[in-house]
Amino acid sequence: MPDAVFVEEPAGESWASVEARAALDDRGEVVRSSSFGFARGPVWLRVALPPTRVPGVLEVAYPTLDRVDVWVGGDHWRVGDRQPFAERPIAHPTYAFPVAPGERVALVRAQSAGALAVPIRHWTRAAFERHAATMPLGLGFFYGFLLALALYNAFLAVSLRSRAYAYYAIWLGALVLSQAGFAGHTGMWLWPAWPWAINALPTVFLCISAGSGNLFLLAMLDLHRAAPRSAKVIHGLALAFYAAGLGLLVAYDVVVPVVLALGIADIATLAVVLVAAVRRRQRAAYFLAFGALCFLPWYGVFALAAQGLIPMGFWVRHGLKVGTCLEALILAFALADRVRILERAKLAAQRALSRGLLVAQDDERRRVACELHDGVGQSLTALSAVLDGEPGERARECVEEVRRVAHELHPDRLDRLGLRAACERVVEETLDRAGLEYEHELSNIDDRVAPPVALHVYRVLQEALTNVVRHAEASWARVTLGREDRWVVLRVEDDGRGLGDGPRGLGLSSMEARARASEGRIVIGAGAAGGTVVALFVPTWEAA
Repeated sequence: MPDAVFVEEPAGESWASVEARAALDDRGEVVRSSSFGFARGPVWLRVALPPTRVPGVLEVAYPTLDRVDVWVGGDHWRVGDRQPFAERPIAHPTYAFPVAPGERVALVRAQSAGALAVPIRHWTRAAFERHAATMPLGLGFFYGFLLALALYNAFLAVSLRSRAYAYYAIWLGALVLSQAGFAGHTGMWLWPAWPWAINALPTVFLCISAGSGNLFLLAMLDLHRAAPRSAKVIHGLALAFYAAGLGLLVAYDVVVPVVLALGIADIATLAVVLVAAVRRRQRAAYFLAFGALCFLPWYGVFALAAQGLIPMGFWVRHGLKVGTCLEALILAFALADRVRILERAKLAAQRALSRGLLVAQDDERRRVACELHDGVGQSLTALSAVLDGEPGERARECVEEVRRVAHELHPDRLDRLGLRAACERVVEETLDRAGLEYEHELSNIDDRVAPPVALHVYRVLQEALTNVVRHAEASWARVTLGREDRWVVLRVEDDGRGLGDGPRGLGLSSMEARARASEGRIVIGAGAAGGTVVALFVPTWEAA
């Protein structure tokens, strides 16, 4: 900043430039910081311009000033965020004024209802134009990155019907518009002819962003369930921010202090809520706390500079942009992590439902099998004992058929013999009855498979053998059962016609459901020499 002296204009007075010059000569103080605190009266500065023989530019690099008057030589300009953008002598997001060669002094009057800072820089005209030409590159990356992130999450909010994504998109979009407004870019590019929008909308968007951020946190931490009282406070603050945003459009100067008080209360409340959530070990709280740590320190530095406690330097002006990018990225990761957790919970619920349905189905089969065996089977046995000739023979055939159906409904041999022997029996019975050549290699892994999983393995074997006999048109089959690493693996292979391109039947779906219920997986594909291979992998009892 060039050498300068300043003097404050007393409240209730309105100096002309002549009076201000006299006051500066009489009691002007050396400017040691470009920040003059919050909500102060007008400040007059006399700026010493460096000697130069080329045209220059005087820049007041604080776009949120309500009014800026500048006198250089015989020229006088009046600009500010309550003035139309077209009145600025140089089209630039900040306030820039032409300086003729040889001018040595500039008189500046600055006024603001908020933080009052007057960072002044003197440029040669050529250097200023180079600066103005390169500035959009960095801004394009900043705004483009954040707006793309906001639009992407808005799309996800619609497609997934997720409130959390919607709140995030609104929070980020409003935050970008707020920062763009405070940097002077929305006034230059979006609404240059509307002074009220240039002045009020940055703070309005800040209120929208704060309210949506609160609702985002509410959804991410599930506070309505985890901390109902905190949820009510956060929800109330969100509504207060939205109401303040509306109030800014009606009475800006009156509502600005209210917004400041809400911001302080909100930061304190969010800190308490996040600490409590971290202590509850909520996974989302770690992301939110880390994001806040990336953003709030820069916000605090900016607040200190606004109070005049530290200089308004480069990193103070641009640190919020860095913090905003980091926080937006971290919260995007938080959303992705939340979706992944919800998908896992959904998959676990589906597996639990499938497992419950299979258990209920097997229980019902067991009940029906017992009724067939103990009721119908015994009645037919008694009947065959009193019938002679062909009727008696038919009755005995019916008894055998009932027993076979009962065994298929519920393999009691699995309870009596164990998994290996039961599998061996079903392989021999099924393939011998079909007249197929076969070989089997069944290891004794009964102590490595939990009883509920053993039933699923047996049922998958039954279904696979049924497919070989009924659909594969095979002449040979091979069955293996054994342990591979931490898996128990069942393989059924045939030399038939393969799967083909037809629709999947209920049998394949049933096998897949039993694989999921066993916390395992099933692979169905073509064999090395044609035909089909069904491979079921279930975890050993230790892995389960």
